[in-house]
Amino acid sequence: GDGYSGTGTTWPCIYDPVCLGQAKFGHGRGLCQWGSIRWATGTKVLSSAPCQLGVSHGYGKKNWQQILSHYYPNYQLTQAIKTTVINSFTSPSNVNPGSTFTIYYSVTSTGNTSLMLGASIKLSGSSNWISDSPNDKKVNIPYGTNNVSRFFRVSSNIMAGVYDLWVTLWYDKNNNNIIDGYPYDYLVSSLIVNQAFTVSSAGVLSVSPSDDFNSSGNQGGPFSPSSKTYTLSNTGGSSINWSVTKSQSWISLSSTSGTLSPGSTTTVVVSINSSANNLSPGFYSDNVSFTNTTNGNGNTIRAVNLTVNALPGVLSVSPSDDFNSSGNQGGPFSPSSKTYILSNTGGSSINWSVTKSQSWISLSSTSGTLSPGQQINVVVFITSKADSLLAGEYIDTLNFENTVNGHGNTIRLVNLKVSPITKIVDESYVIKKFVVYQNYPNPFNPETEIRFDLPEDGNIKVEVFNFLGEKVAILYDGYMSAGSNKTMRWDARGLPSGFYSYRVTLNNKQVCIKKMILRK
Repeated sequence: GDGYSGTGTTWPCIYDPVCLGQAKFGHGRGLCQWGSIRWATGTKVLSSAPCQLGVSHGYGKKNWQQILSHYYPNYQLTQAIKTTVINSFTSPSNVNPGSTFTIYYSVTSTGNTSLMLGASIKLSGSSNWISDSPNDKKVNIPYGTNNVSRFFRVSSNIMAGVYDLWVTLWYDKNNNNIIDGYPYDYLVSSLIVNQAFTVSSAGVLSVSPSDDFNSSGNQGGPFSPSSKTYTLSNTGGSSINWSVTKSQSWISLSSTSGTLSPGSTTTVVVSINSSANNLSPGFYSDNVSFTNTTNGNGNTIRAVNLTVNALPGVLSVSPSDDFNSSGNQGGPFSPSSKTYILSNTGGSSINWSVTKSQSWISLSSTSGTLSPGQQINVVVFITSKADSLLAGEYIDTLNFENTVNGHGNTIRLVNLKVSPITKIVDESYVIKKFVVYQNYPNPFNPETEIRFDLPEDGNIKVEVFNFLGEKVAILYDGYMSAGSNKTMRWDARGLPSGFYSYRVTLNNKQVCIKKMILRK
């Protein structure tokens, strides 16, 4: 007003004679609307009645090009470009939660341009539009009809259902490659596609059984159970990726990752490996983590608990052979003693005992305690009571016992052979007593001899019984004349090892029973 109009930023700007004497209006920038209408009409259009022509201002008229040149002496005209999105679709049309899909735009343009591709989705029937700004991108759109595309990622917890799609084209006015919205950017075109795609229900990881893996064993192994199998299932409607992790080196996994489509299953075997053999006694644990790496649905853990027990005490007796001694009736007997070494080869202390039955045997000690790795000597003696034994063979059993847990229990035999002072060679020698001698050899495998003296002629019956008292053999049943050193041979082939007894009966009145051992 008052002779000036503005295309700059401060007053005064451009001398404008058609505005002399007029009130000042406007913001001082750009083309002056009052000056423009006055130049176009050639009259003094008043601000109080802008639509009515006033009296002539005397400076003539200007057309639109002349008016632009007056206010913008260096102006240039640019041909506008019209760009429109005419169609859009997604690929795939069935989307899994937590996945990324592609949105395709069919775009027609009257020229070459660069525009930002925006997109939003919402559950059909709702009003809550969801955007994915990180995947907004600027693309070059050439003249004509073309297809352009961008990605869109849906969250892992998105609701399943049918979704509408809203695609937009934006002019990036501030050129920051971000859709800032108006007034920073301009919306060029938009299109809503109803029921454009479907979001499937999320995949869910299920692990069975629900219990933990508990294993135990002695130090050094083995451990039982040595493994446990877990079944992994996808009970949801979308594929999932899974992983299984553990921390401890004494655990092994048959597989650690994979993919499960809806309804499919796989197995993971959790095992106690050989590294556990090096663990000290104690309690150990670890967690096996089963993870749905797609959306976290069904994440769970199973504990692995391992109990390593201290090794039990074990009794070891050496040497492994029996104690065999012999001599003439009345003694002495050689060797007169034998030493056995008792050791604890286990990992825990034990109590031990040694027992015998016959009075002609004595022991240097009969019980005690052995800590792990400790040992002690037990001496077995032939006592003076053996001097009164008649000629024959005698046997007893030494029982070495681990009274804590029984590990290493064993026996050793003591065999004593008493020989007569005078050798009897005449069968007609008068026998005054019915005598049955100990069988020889004893223990035996598989044959042994049973000897006896008969003071008179008579009926003799020789029978063999097992430890249950069941008769297993009849060696002789009939008449026999008197004499010494009557001998019966028994072949125990086909019978099991163990304790047996033999019974010799004279005339159904005199009976003698002795024990013997079959060792195979």
